[in-house]
Amino acid sequence: MKCPKCGKDWPAGVKFCGDCGTKTAETVPAAGGLNSAQVRISEQLRSMLPRVGVGKCWEVEPGHHICRHGSTHVDIQVINFGSKVAVRSVAPVSIGSRLEPDLFRFLLEKNASFVFGAFGLAPHGVVVFSHTILASSLDAEELGASVNSVLIMADKFDDEIVGRWGGKTMAQTAIDQALPARILELLRRAESRV
Repeated sequence: MKCPKCGKDWPAGVKFCGDCGTKTAETVPAAGGLNSAQVRISEQLRSMLPRVGVGKCWEVEPGHHICRHGSTHVDIQVINFGSKVAVRSVAPVSIGSRLEPDLFRFLLEKNASFVFGAFGLAPHGVVVFSHTILASSLDAEELGASVNSVLIMADKFDDEIVGRWGGKTMAQTAIDQALPARILELLRRAESRV
């Protein structure tokens, strides 16, 4: 699989380019590719997000929302989880941080204290914060807790991680570099309708 921005080859399943931080096409569902259960949950998500206090949020395509908060953003996607449907929120925290035992210890110790979500390490040094909820009992309170915890934790720890282990944060100006061109165009159209 090639990075859509810089053209670097990466193995299948890589979510972010390790060189430039661009999100790979594999992480973005194809427009209109939702099954009936995902469509139902996507409609619920669309109606709930404005009521849960996540700030600026745009539906860039059915079942895929991007919300901005502080110096980061979160991708909220309706996904299949086995035979069930889930809502997954993922925020990149840093790109290119030094992968050292002290960083891993820091992330694991922080994970032990979180109620919602956890840090993870995507391939090639991308630190993420994510949380997934099953959609079978989706309500606005649960969605708000999930999405807000991802946004708040990513925004809270990005500067500290980059300050201690290098790399780059997903600062507002870097969002354009982290999203595929197709999603950027959808996001710009959504923003212009506001």
